[in-house]
Amino acid sequence: MPAGVTALYVECVGGGGGGGGDVQVSANSSAGGGGGGGAYAGVYVSTSPGTVYAYTVGTGGAGGNGAAGGTGVTTSFGASLCTAVGGAGGTSGANGTTLAINATGGAGGAAASGFGDVKVDGSAGAWSLRIDATHAVSGMGGASEMGGGARSVTVLLNTQQFAGSPGGLYGGGGSGAATATTTGTIGGAGGQGVIRITEFK
Repeated sequence: MPAGVTALYVECVGGGGGGGGDVQVSANSSAGGGGGGGAYAGVYVSTSPGTVYAYTVGTGGAGGNGAAGGTGVTTSFGASLCTAVGGAGGTSGANGTTLAINATGGAGGAAASGFGDVKVDGSAGAWSLRIDATHAVSGMGGASEMGGGARSVTVLLNTQQFAGSPGGLYGGGGSGAATATTTGTIGGAGGQGVIRITEFK
């Protein structure tokens, strides 16, 4: 720590979950679920100049490629001082022709699994909706305390396919992909986590 610093307020946000991709075996619509937002944790720490802390900033989960999205990585500061887990990835959507909830969203990062004086869950990603053979809406990503979830994408024709959108900084979940072709598409990546430190003298 720099000279004169006697205390810190440390805030951690876990990485966002990746959006789900599409599993395609025919030219019918499908859409993936949104990734969950990363959890938040904040802690007040008494410190002194020269103190060194280990830290990890969690990356966002990868978007699913014909599969579920990846889970966001945990962000941590110090030995169990501030820890915020990442959001889970959205599931993949199977193609079809009938109205159905096509895939579920990933759970938000669980505050109870972290460390801190203040802890907040990440928001869950949204489920996707397959309307018929050529119409589908992917799940939007869940938000964190510092980053918005990605907007959903929609297909309206059997020639359309759209990758999911990336989650917002910091810790937002990626949206699911959507397609109405024979080609699967990739979900959006989750937003990177963050550590924010306020120093007190």
